[in-house]
Formats: sequence, C-alpha cells, structure tokens
Amino acid sequence: MHNDKIYDGINLNDNFPSSIDFHDVYNDFHNYNNRNFNINIIGSDISGINSITKKVISKLVEDNFKTVIIDVNGEYKDLTISLGGNYLKASDICVNLFDLNEDEIMYSEECFEEYFNDYINQKSRSITNFIDLAAQERMKKELTSIQRSFFMSLVRELYKDIGINYSNKDTYLGEDKNQMPTFLGFCNKLDTLIEDANKYNENLAISRAEYDSLHLLFDRVDEYILNVQALEGLSLILKECREDGLFGIFNGPTSDPVNFNNSDLITFDLSDIIESHQSMSVYGILEYIGEIFGRKDSSIKKKIVYNGIYGGNKNQNYFISELLSRISKIGRKRNCGTCIVYHEIEKVENKASHSWTLRNAGINVFLRQNQLGINELKKQFHISEKDEKFLLCANPNDMLIKLGEEIIKVTSNDNVICSKE
Repeated sequence: MHNDKIYDGINLNDNFPSSIDFHDVYNDFHNYNNRNFNINIIGSDISGINSITKKVISKLVEDNFKTVIIDVNGEYKDLTISLGGNYLKASDICVNLFDLNEDEIMYSEECFEEYFNDYINQKSRSITNFIDLAAQERMKKELTSIQRSFFMSLVRELYKDIGINYSNKDTYLGEDKNQMPTFLGFCNKLDTLIEDANKYNENLAISRAEYDSLHLLFDRVDEYILNVQALEGLSLILKECREDGLFGIFNGPTSDPVNFNNSDLITFDLSDIIESHQSMSVYGILEYIGEIFGRKDSSIKKKIVYNGIYGGNKNQNYFISELLSRISKIGRKRNCGTCIVYHEIEKVENKASHSWTLRNAGINVFLRQNQLGINELKKQFHISEKDEKFLLCANPNDMLIKLGEEIIKVTSNDNVICSKE
C-alpha cells in the first residue's frame, strides 16, 4: 500500500523519490490529523544532506507552509529566490528582540492580566539569556542569579517606560502602538543606573554617619548598590560588543523587510557574520523567529528550518539547544513545527542538551553515517544491527526514515522498504 500511495518512482538525476511527502507518510502510518510536526535530518557531509533538506523545503512551500530558514552557511540563496522567497543577509537588517507578538498577547482572553504579565516575564527571561550569552562570550562567566533577576526587572521597566500597559491595548496593538524598546535603549538605561548607584554610594557614606540607627536599611541599600556596581564590567563589555559590531543587527527597530506576513518563505543568511559573533547572532535571530513567527496565529501552518551551529563551548550550546527545544514545544500549540538539520552528529558538543529535540520529532531522517555517528545515534534512538549496516553503507541520498516504531528505507537502486522495528 505504502509503495503505491506514497512513492511513484525514483528521480534518476538525484536518486530522490519523486513523490515523497513526509506529511502523507506520517498520516498514512499513524492515521494522525496533526499535519505539522517536528523533523530531524541527520547525516554526514557526504550523505546528500543538503540535497535532501532542499527537497524538504521545496515541499513545505508547495504544501503552503509559511517557512523560515536560519542559514549559517549561506546554502539556500538560490533555492529561496527560485521559490519566490525573501532572502535576507543578516548584515543588511536589524531585528529588535523587544518586539511583542500581537497574536501571542491576544492568545488568551481569560485571565488576560495574568497572561500578559507572564508573557512580559518570558520576554524578560529571553533577553536576559541573550545578555548571559554575551557575558560568557566575553567574560567567560555566567550571570549570577541576582544579576539575572536584576536584568529581568530592567527589561520590564523598559516596557513600563514606554507606556506599555495591559489595560490599554492601544499601547501595544495596531498601527498606532507605542514604539518598542531597543537593545540600545536597554544599554543606555543600564549605564544610567550604574552612574546613579555610584552617586548614591557617595551620599550613603555621609548619611550612614548621621543616622546610624538606620543601619539595617543602609545595609540593604548597600547590597543593592554593590550589585548594581558589579554590573559595571558587564556594561563595558556590552559597549564593546556594540562598538565592534556584535550587536549590530540588534541595536535598533526591526527592518521593514523582516515581515512574516508578506512572504511564504524567508531565509536569514548569517554566513557573513564573523565566526566570533555567530553564536550570539544565531541565538538572537532564532529567539526572534521563534517568538514573532513561531507563535503567530495557529490557523497558519508554519515551519522553522534550522541549519545552524552546534559546536562552540558548553554554555553556548546549552542556550541554543534549550531555545530549539522551547520553540519545538511551544510550536505544538501554535501549528509551528521545526526542521533541524544535524551535520555530522558526532561533532555536536554537549549532545545531552539536544536530547529533547532529537527524541521528540515526528520524523527522523537518517542519512549515511560513519561509525562515530552511529554510536551517537544509538544513545538517542534504537538502531538495529541491520539498520546500522544500512547507514554505514548508504549511498548519497539513501534514507532511513523513522516514524515511531515504523521504518522506511529509501535507496538509490529503486528499493523502498517499509518495516516495523
């Protein structure tokens, strides 16, 4: 049944099954109505992984999925243009991490005040993660819990400063909404608070001598001032990041071309970002796409394709993998799936942090692997001895497609094999 219904032959030019439709495959095996699910594509660089990924993207656009691609290596320009998509070089645009998602704000009419405050708290946490990553990039240490709490409060204050109020929807909805805070404004506010803390510290010494009976109050103020002053080094680091271009794409209002309503396919090309800035840029762009695109109106079918980086240090990897898993989880409620492309999984650092996205995809597409890659896959999936041999000997574009307990093998010699584990 599967052969006749799903496959009608092999394209001899690239050995790709000409009628493969992962959505139909999933429904056919599982009789499951949710046609938007997460996909992992895992292969070596010589496995045909780029060719397979491009075929999947083309099929998504053909099936009327709004699709956004994060492309670290600049591999999808021609495909994006040929499909009529919007191709954006990261160095030519600006993305404001403080933008609010109007669809998400209005997601719950019940307990709206509580939901709105939770949403602002989520935004504050995400932006603080971005700053934490900057601290680790330049200072080689994480923010303390006190510093994280301080930054989250600072973000919430910025929204209040511009008049964002849950009870007045005109301040954050519609064409006449208030202009959102920016990362540059955040840094300026931080600098002002540090300057004020230094001034207060000078005055505090005089006041303490005069009002010694208030020593408990002074101790609490002392603690606050010391915590703020401790951020001075990080403030200088953030200034350096702005000056050397690290935050260039996050410093102002979002550019007009970054509009998810006007295009069915958008590719963010980060290949022109220097290597030392890439993890920060990838995190910021991915955070923005997951928030503003991934959580749009759930009546719209959406897919986020991530062909990014998984190396770097442990902390960088943790933040990006945690963000990918969060996008994947939230996407289930918003009709947004992910398609994550893993090149040479044996080289992925801190693979434990990727466990959720690896294990919770509706479809896993395995391509040719070396023995190290097989060993890593076995830590996340059940790989039989027979399947191991298939993957070790696979030709370019040969695939082992895993759907729960179901296995489909597609080979370049016209064989399509369906089986259960």
